[in-house]
Amino acid sequence: MKKTALAIIVCSLAFGCSQYKVRTELSDPAAIKSFASAGVIFRMPGSNQFTHSEMENNFEAWIAPSAKKKNVVVVKNVDASIGVIESDLDRFYQLSDKNTYQKYKSIGVITLFLRNNEQAIKKIFADNQLDSLLIYEVEAGSSSTMQIMTFNSNVVIVDSQMKICFMDHQKNTYDINEWYPDTIKKHLMDKISDRLMQFLVRNDYVEIKK
Repeated sequence: MKKTALAIIVCSLAFGCSQYKVRTELSDPAAIKSFASAGVIFRMPGSNQFTHSEMENNFEAWIAPSAKKKNVVVVKNVDASIGVIESDLDRFYQLSDKNTYQKYKSIGVITLFLRNNEQAIKKIFADNQLDSLLIYEVEAGSSSTMQIMTFNSNVVIVDSQMKICFMDHQKNTYDINEWYPDTIKKHLMDKISDRLMQFLVRNDYVEIKK
């Protein structure tokens, strides 16, 4: 299984098999470089076609063959207030009425999220001996009838002082030639994991050995 995951990762990273329309809105390269560890939290609505556990396991299969430059751990079983998107108003990924990304509104939602969950987040830092937290917010869906799958996401990194050190966002739709829901779900989760893996490689969290 590890060999298969490694082959997929090498394909996507080295040969550009998967492209994502990612826009970085906020970045502190010095802070990101200084971090020695990162806890990864998946934040998703309950309407996604897969559970937190399924997504976490999929990502762990992707990251397992890589060489770790930083200590990257998937933080599981977080409070619902941290891991679950309750409504559109609660999402990091904020859009205007014209469907354009609203940077400052997104930062405001994230700031409120950190304030409301400060004690629980600090406990995650302490329990896992982390100096940064990477929150990967994902909303995804697919249709076998329309032969498409789509997802949007935010990568948000905060330090132990609740400072936002990085924020990007992405939205992509892909054509698929597949009818079986379980197969489509697996392809969709792989796309989501691949997007995060590409981020981790670009920012020297992990290295893929060819």
